[in-house]
Amino acid sequence: MAFDQLVALTRVVGLVLFLGFFLGVLAWVFRPGSRRLYEAGARVPFADDGAREPRHG
Repeated sequence: MAFDQLVALTRVVGLVLFLGFFLGVLAWVFRPGSRRLYEAGARVPFADDGAREPRHG
């Protein structure tokens, strides 16, 4: 196997691996039932913590 063929094969294998990873992440993010989790996480910055401590400094 020549070096040029090895480089081409490596590029194809890398492309397939990263495409599989990307599709796996998409499947994880858009899986059924994940909407509640992400909506709860989106509301965290707006949650009222009750009494606030005064800032020092």
